[in-house]
Amino acid sequence: MAFAVSSVPLYGLLHVASDHGAHANLRAGAADPIDVYLKCAALCAASVEAAGSTFTLVTNDMARLETRRAALGLSGPRIVARDFVWPVPRGIAFYSAHYKLELIEAFGAGAYGERVGLIDVDALLTSPFALPSLTDEALAVYDITAIESASYGAARVRADLETVAGRPLTDPRWYGGEFILGAAGAFMALFEHVRACWARYEAAIGDLHHVGDEMIVSAALNLARADGMKLLNADQPGGVARWWTARTDAPIPPFSAIADRSLLHLPADKEFLAAYPAAGFDGARFLSGFRAYAARKLFARRLVNVGAALLGRGRKHVARLS
Repeated sequence: MAFAVSSVPLYGLLHVASDHGAHANLRAGAADPIDVYLKCAALCAASVEAAGSTFTLVTNDMARLETRRAALGLSGPRIVARDFVWPVPRGIAFYSAHYKLELIEAFGAGAYGERVGLIDVDALLTSPFALPSLTDEALAVYDITAIESASYGAARVRADLETVAGRPLTDPRWYGGEFILGAAGAFMALFEHVRACWARYEAAIGDLHHVGDEMIVSAALNLARADGMKLLNADQPGGVARWWTARTDAPIPPFSAIADRSLLHLPADKEFLAAYPAAGFDGARFLSGFRAYAARKLFARRLVNVGAALLGRGRKHVARLS
C-alpha cells in the first residue's frame, strides 16, 4: 500500500552519555552541548509541526531533558524515554549516534507506529515533504555517494562498505544518517542486515574511513537493495539536503541549488539553530535569516582559507549561497 511521506510522524534521538568526548561541530567552550541539542530539537519539532506532522525526541535520560526543557523555557519537543542496551564500544567516534541502530530495530518492531521517520535534531522542515508516495516495502533514504566519494575516494568508500557488508557490492552507495523513513516491515528488513553487519563493523572500526551509524546503515542498505528492497532517494526537490557553512574536503552545491528541499540538515550550525526562536516557526522567514547568517560565516571561512594558504596548510572548499 502506498502512503504520503508528508503524513509520517518523525522521531529524533538525543542519547546522553557521561563520557561522550568531544561533540562534533560544536565549538569548545560553547554552551552545555545537551542544552544546544535540546534547543535544536525544539526548533526541529516546531518546524515539523508547522509542516503538518509531528516530532518526538527519544532519549535515555528523560529526567534530565525534562528538567532542562523547563529551565530553558521550551514548550517542546515532546520527549519519550527508552532504555538503550546495544553494545556500542565506549570511546568510539559518534558513540551516541550508534543508538540509532537500536531505534531502527524498535521501528521495525512497530514500537513507534506502523510508519515512521528518523531525522537528526539539527535538521528542520522548511516546508512539507513533496516526495513521491512510498510503498510499505520501500524506504526513503538520502543518497550522498557523490560527496562521500569526493571526500574520501570512491575506491576507499567501496572497500569499507564491502568490508562491513561482508561481500562485493555491484553499485555501492553511501546514505546520510540524517533521514530514513518507511513502514515497520521495511525497517525490520533493514535491521536484519544491520544485525548481520555489526560484528564485521566492530572488528574493522580502527581501519574504516568513517565510524558511526552511517557506515553500518549504508552497508546494510546496500545489502537490502541487493535483496530487492526499493529505495526512494530523497536527494531531490521537496526532499532532503545536508549543507555546510564549514570548510569541507569536497565541494558542495551552492545553497540556491538545494533551497527547494523540504528538510535541511545543517550540522555546522547547531548554535545558530539553538538560538533561533521556535515559536511561530515560518519556513520562508527562517530561510531569509539563515541566508544572512550564512553569508557572514562563509565570508569568515574564506578568510580562514587565506590564512591557511599563507601558512602552507592548504585550502579547503567553502560553499557559496548562489
